[in-house]
Amino acid sequence: MVRNFNPDEKCGKHLKFRDLIECSVTFKTLEISNLPRSKDSYAALEALAVNILDPVINKFKKIELTYGFASLELIRKIKKNIAPHLDQHAAHETNSRGKLICSRLGAAADFKVDSIDSLEVAQWLVSHCPFDRLYLYDNHRPFHVSYGPDHARSIVLMNKTSRTGKSIPRNIKIEKFIELNNLEI
Repeated sequence: MVRNFNPDEKCGKHLKFRDLIECSVTFKTLEISNLPRSKDSYAALEALAVNILDPVINKFKKIELTYGFASLELIRKIKKNIAPHLDQHAAHETNSRGKLICSRLGAAADFKVDSIDSLEVAQWLVSHCPFDRLYLYDNHRPFHVSYGPDHARSIVLMNKTSRTGKSIPRNIKIEKFIELNNLEI
């Protein structure tokens, strides 16, 4: 555990670490420990805030964070629809065997902007911010974005099938993504 860490410290211009640590529904419901143990996780959360979340807030004034940092304790409580080994929400945290939960490193957040389609916000972000991965589900749901060392600039549309309702990922190139007028998800 990092000594003398204050979750009320700012991690960017607009956000405190607490904002990224305490935003998930599961955390709010269970009120479990969700503090990062690695100092590198704090650095990754700060980089996410400074490079992605601050510019988005500067442009759109306010965001609603729905999922941020996920400790091993929180991950164990979330029963479905997460991929901790891929999604970067665990930042630089390790499992009980000392192995990284997500080898991609970096950090991730899911958010939306009220009254603005997620596609519009995501297109602005892709055009103005460095990012690693972005997952977009539909115009009205929060989308996932990460900032990490790969800077892969990978965009994935999560298409729901009409038959089963399951989401099927579809990679899309940045140029095509920016040209989208609406989500055909």
